Amino acid sequence: MNMEVFCLLMVTSLGIMGIITPYGTGPSPIYYGSGYLPTKDYWRLGTIFGGLFLVALLVIGYPWMSLMF
Repeated sequence: MNMEVFCLLMVTSLGIMGIITPYGTGPSPIYYGSGYLPTKDYWRLGTIFGGLFLVALLVIGYPWMSLMF
C-alpha cells in the first residue's frame, strides 16, 4: 500500500474518534466534565455527528482519495 494513502486513511479515523469519545480531543473533557452538555445529550450528539462524519467520509472522502491516487 502506498504510504500517502495509508496516512490519509489513518487521519480520517481521528475525526470520528474525537466526536464519539468524551476524552478524545482537547476540549472534549471540558464539555463532558463541566456539565455543559448532559451525558445523554453528549452521547446522542456524538452518535449523530459521528454518523454524519462517516457518511461524508464514505460518500466524498474515499472516492476523492481513489481519484487522487
